[in-house]
Amino acid sequence: SLVPATNQHSKDEEYEIGDETNSKAKVKRPRKVLQLQKRLEIIANQEMSVTYISKKFNVPRATIYRIINDKDTLKKLAQRPAKRRELLVTWFLDLTSRGITVTNNMLTAQAFVVHRMVSDLLVGSLPACTFSSGWLKRFKDRRKSSLEAAHCPVDQDGYRLFVEERLRHFSGSLDDIYTYGFTSMYLDMLPSRIYDGSSQELSRMTVDGENATIILCCNASGTDMREPRIRVQSRLGAIPANYSMKL
Repeated sequence: SLVPATNQHSKDEEYEIGDETNSKAKVKRPRKVLQLQKRLEIIANQEMSVTYISKKFNVPRATIYRIINDKDTLKKLAQRPAKRRELLVTWFLDLTSRGITVTNNMLTAQAFVVHRMVSDLLVGSLPACTFSSGWLKRFKDRRKSSLEAAHCPVDQDGYRLFVEERLRHFSGSLDDIYTYGFTSMYLDMLPSRIYDGSSQELSRMTVDGENATIILCCNASGTDMREPRIRVQSRLGAIPANYSMKL
């Protein structure tokens, strides 16, 4: 059945879709999260038949009815600037997690796309936006991910957001981080495997042909519970310099 999400996301951000045919079964189908943008797209298609919408978006009919019934609430939600920024961040993370560079022009163009989609849905109730260079700077500053293009030709935003997104879903503990060399050892976050110093298999992202290694390290020894730090390294140098983020 359709239930509000109970994970780290708030109830007004998304729904979880489970097995609607046998909710008491011991083995349940994997749940998937329905993001705000997809729900807005469903509302934009509400004039079509429920069967058509269900097939187009691969969403159960009961979920379609629920979303359409909640459309006024969702429209109010979409009016919040913070929610529209979240749509941009979701798009950003999707591209960068696949190793695609997101340029300033791409980000600005997508901001227009999101604004137009929400404005059309709300019948033009949003004020016009120019998405100037000042807006772009403020957008990045809110996420502490400013791009230092003069010092490094590789997109730093993508790496930073990529790493932060992986850390939010990191299921290990600081006990899993071993000491290696003078600083620490390397933890591959993608397959969640741990390597010692003799095995230098690396988790890489490729952006415009440039490989970068994501390293999780801690200036401590054994299981000393220090705050781990992230360093993204490529042959062009650190991207960006070390910065802290708690697990």
